[in-house]
Parts: sequence; C-alpha cells; structure tokens
Amino acid sequence: PEMRVILMSVAVLILAAPVFAAESDAAKLHAEGEKLLGAAKFKAAAEAFAAAARADPSNKEYKSRALVVRRVIAVRKRVDTGEPGEKWQRMLVSLHVFYSDHGLSATALQMNQAAYARSANGTTAALVAESLLDLGRNGEAEKFLSGLPAEQMSDGNRLLLGIAYARLSRFE
Repeated sequence: PEMRVILMSVAVLILAAPVFAAESDAAKLHAEGEKLLGAAKFKAAAEAFAAAARADPSNKEYKSRALVVRRVIAVRKRVDTGEPGEKWQRMLVSLHVFYSDHGLSATALQMNQAAYARSANGTTAALVAESLLDLGRNGEAEKFLSGLPAEQMSDGNRLLLGIAYARLSRFE
C-alpha cells in the first residue's frame, strides 16, 4: 500500500507539472508585458499580455490587460490622426490619465505637446503643463503657462501655474 501511495503521488506530480509550468510561463509573460508597458512599448506589451492569457486562460487579469493595452493603442491612433473636437479631447484626456497612472509622463508629454500644436486650448494646455510638472520640469511649466493667451488661462491652469511657482519657491 505504501508503494501504491508513492506511485500515485508521482503520477499526480507528473500530470500536474504542465499546469504549474503553464502558470509559471504565464506569470513570466505577464511580467514581461508589464516591463514593456513601463517602457511605452505598447504593441509588444499587448502581445506579451495576450500570450500570458493564452498560457493561463483561467487568469482573467492577463486577458483584461491585453485588451486594455490594445484599446490604448487604438485610442492613441485616433488621437494622433483624428480631427480635434470634444470626443477627440476626451480620448486625449483618457490617454493622459492612463499614461500618468502608469508612470509614462514623458510619453504623455510628447502626445500632449503634439495635441496642443494641433488644437491650442485650455484643456490641451493643462495637459502639457501637468506632464511637465509630473516630470519635475517646473521651470518649463511656469514658462509655458505664463505665456498662455488669456482665453486659455482657466482656473485650472492658474492652479497649475501656482504649483509651478511653489515648486520654484516663487510666490507671486
């Protein structure tokens, strides 16, 4: 009976090994996706997350992550090529939040500066200023905000200017 228990245990381990390996591979692929996302390599990150989801179909987070990153890629394309308007601006703000939440302020700044060049208004100005402040580029934020035309200087932009002044120890 003891030998039978040992053989059964070995059989269970052999049969379960591919499951453990798949979970391990999936976790590695997911970690690689996170690393790629942190480097703003969105297409490669989406592929890594999708591969993790295929390796471990029971893990909903992997599939969800792949879908979110694919959506970010699609929205960014629409922001880069779309006609500025209210919907375009909402997509721009959504991407800005995603990038900021994921520590991608340099990517956000690049996108926001291009958006401001295409559609200079209070909202796009605020996004540029927020990105500059997120990156610790307080002097640039102060200079940018100070140079805005009056119609772009919203209450929010005045607040951002105050933050830049405070960080530069300039209280005006």
